[in-house]
Amino acid sequence: MIEGDLRRLKSKAKFIVEDHDELIKYIIETEIEKVNSGKIGAENNFDLTKKYFTNEGIKEGLRRFSQKLNEIASKENV
Repeated sequence: MIEGDLRRLKSKAKFIVEDHDELIKYIIETEIEKVNSGKIGAENNFDLTKKYFTNEGIKEGLRRFSQKLNEIASKENV
């Protein structure tokens, strides 16, 4: 990736974090709450395990997205 593109991405990420942080946190917290509050109904242990790991993957993905956005926004030497 070209250095100018990285600066532009950093600038956009910083804008998102600074101006829309509350919205991002709200969406992430709401989605995690939905995943946590839903009953994991399954017919067998395999389905139960699969649904559990899917739910944990969703939560980890949301957290990682927020973390990466913050990393890009605060990156030095771009």
